[in-house]
Amino acid sequence: MKLEIYAKRIESTTEERVQSSFDVHRLIQNFDLKVEDISLYLDLFERQVKRAKVSEELWVSHLIGLLPNDMVQLIAKQSDEVNEQVKQILLKRYELSEELFRQMFTKHSKSAHGTWKDFVYELRTYFRERIKGLEVENFEKLCDLIITNQMKRRVPT
Repeated sequence: MKLEIYAKRIESTTEERVQSSFDVHRLIQNFDLKVEDISLYLDLFERQVKRAKVSEELWVSHLIGLLPNDMVQLIAKQSDEVNEQVKQILLKRYELSEELFRQMFTKHSKSAHGTWKDFVYELRTYFRERIKGLEVENFEKLCDLIITNQMKRRVPT
């Protein structure tokens, strides 16, 4: 019994050491506003820290080290380090609206060095962000969105 408790204690302290020594810079490049899309970057960041089993309380701390100073200052002004709030602040600040996601979705093309899997992931992300911005929550609203878009393409200008 004592041996089990001791083993669990060692295991938990080892996990804490691994998480605290986790170097996010090895998995993710610093964010470059001129080259990257913040929405895709945040999704990639979230995926990587989950894969590395970093505790959610540490996500913002790791993210801050990867962002430019103006973004860090924007986050620093907030009193609460809630991850979804940080994501919304960054998206709002860099004005990634529903319309911008629509444009990115329709105009996006596969990069020469990217894989088809990456391309599908990027399209899916743009589409999901767009329907989230429009608050499409069910199949009926999705149908309305698709039909409206199709009508807009067919209306003579």
